[in-house]
Amino acid sequence: MSNGRYLYEKAAIAIGHWFHLAEEDLVGHTVTTTSGLAGEVKAIKLDELHGLCFTLDDDPAIHLDGARQWWPVAIIKLHGPKVPHA
Repeated sequence: MSNGRYLYEKAAIAIGHWFHLAEEDLVGHTVTTTSGLAGEVKAIKLDELHGLCFTLDDDPAIHLDGARQWWPVAIIKLHGPKVPHA
């Protein structure tokens, strides 16, 4: 134990902090992927296989059952400005 906290507690706090920073930096902004897919980031999540993932607003890859397609952030090629909403 160090400074009254276990290492896994410090790691969990750091992960939460960095997740919220990524959320502020990505959600609502436009991105273009390496495959040419573009749109506004709707949400992000942590995935045990890919790490940090995002989904787009009008993603053409939405499945027939309504489930959204999640993409790893590693495929983001360009990061644009925040989309203004009326």
